[in-house]
Amino acid sequence: MNRERVYELLNKSNIDALIATSPENVYYFSGFESPIVIRLNTFVVIPREKSKEQAIVAHAFQSGRVAESDLKIKDVRLYGEYYVEDPGTRVKTAFGANLRRVLRTRYDGDPGVVVSRILKERGLGDSRIAWDEEAMPVETQSNLQKALPGASFVPGSQLTKSMRMVKTSEEAEELKKAAQINEQAYLKSIEVVRPGATVAEISDFVNEVIRKNGAEPRGANGIGSGEGNWTPTSSSKSHVLEKGDVVRYDIWCKYRHAFGDFGRTVFVEPVPGRLKDVYGASRAGIEAELALIRPGVKVADLFRRAVRKVRSSGIPNYRRHHTGHGIGLEPYEMPIVAPKSEIVLEEGTVLNCETPYYELGLTGIMIEDTIRVTRSGHETFTSSSKDLISV
Repeated sequence: MNRERVYELLNKSNIDALIATSPENVYYFSGFESPIVIRLNTFVVIPREKSKEQAIVAHAFQSGRVAESDLKIKDVRLYGEYYVEDPGTRVKTAFGANLRRVLRTRYDGDPGVVVSRILKERGLGDSRIAWDEEAMPVETQSNLQKALPGASFVPGSQLTKSMRMVKTSEEAEELKKAAQINEQAYLKSIEVVRPGATVAEISDFVNEVIRKNGAEPRGANGIGSGEGNWTPTSSSKSHVLEKGDVVRYDIWCKYRHAFGDFGRTVFVEPVPGRLKDVYGASRAGIEAELALIRPGVKVADLFRRAVRKVRSSGIPNYRRHHTGHGIGLEPYEMPIVAPKSEIVLEEGTVLNCETPYYELGLTGIMIEDTIRVTRSGHETFTSSSKDLISV
C-alpha cells in the first residue's frame, strides 16, 4: 500500500474514514486475501487519522484464513452465520490461539452493524465516510446508514482506484516481472509459428512458458490468426497457419498479485504490402504515445497523439475508445487512456500503451507495452523489438 498517497488523498478529499470492500481493495489496504464469494464480503476500515486503528471485518467462513494470516491490522472481527465450536479445549499452537481469539468476535448479523460499531468506537459515528459502493452490498449500505444516522456517506470506489494508481517500488517490480514473463513466452513461442501449426498449439506453448516462470495465464491469452484475428474476442484456436497469415499476441498473466499484459504481432511470410503499411501505422502510433509520457501530461493528450499518428501514418480511418490503461491488482486500472479523461500522469503510475487495429477481411494488429512513469519520462518494462517480425 502506498501509505503516503492514501492519507494524502483522504485529507484532500476530506474523508474521515474509508470502507474498502472489493477483494482487490481489501488486499491492497490490509494484505488479507479475500476470496470472491457472493455474500461473504470482507471490509477494511481505514480512518484518516493515523492514530486511529484500522480494522478488518470478515465473514466467519474466513476464520481459518484470518487466523493463519500474518496481518499487520490486529483488530479483526467476524460476522455471519457460520460456526466453529470452541468447547474451551487447550490449544498449543499459534494458529489455535489466533482462531479462538477471532472466533470470539463473531456477530450473527449483517456486517454493516459490525463496521458501524468500529466507527463509533473510533469516534467516527457522525463523520464523513467513503464506502466502496461498487462492491458493497446494498443491504450493508442500508444497515450502515441506519446504524449511523449522523454520518455522511459518499462514494469511494473511484477514490480507491486513484490511491492505487501510483505504485510503490515493490508493486512496480511485481508488475515488471509479470510483463517480462509474458514477453519471454512470446519470444520463445516464435519458434513454433510456422505453416501447419495451429493457434491452439501456440497458445498452449505460451501458457506453458508462463507457468514455468511462476505465473498463471489469465483470460484466453488473445492469440489470434485467420478469421479469428478480425476481432479480439473471437476464438481461432483451430485455425491452421498458412503462408501470409498474421499471428496477433495479446498475452495476459498474473504473477503473485500483479497482472501482466503484453502484445506483439508476427507475420508468416510472405507479408503483403498492405499489412506492412497497417503494422507500420500501428507502431508509429504507440511510439508517438510513448514519446509523450512524463509527469504532468494529460492522459487525454496521449490518446490524441496516438490516434493522430496512426491516422497520418497509413490508417486514415483509425478509431479507438482507448489507447492504454493502468494495470496492477486488476488488469484494467486507472488511468484509462481515453479522450475524455481528466487524469494527469504522475510519477510512479504504471500503465499499458497500445494501438491495436482490427479490420474484417484483413487482419488484427497488436503492439502493447507496460511502462512506469519516471521523474523525467518513462521506463519500459520489456525490451523486445517493435520491428516487423516475419517467419
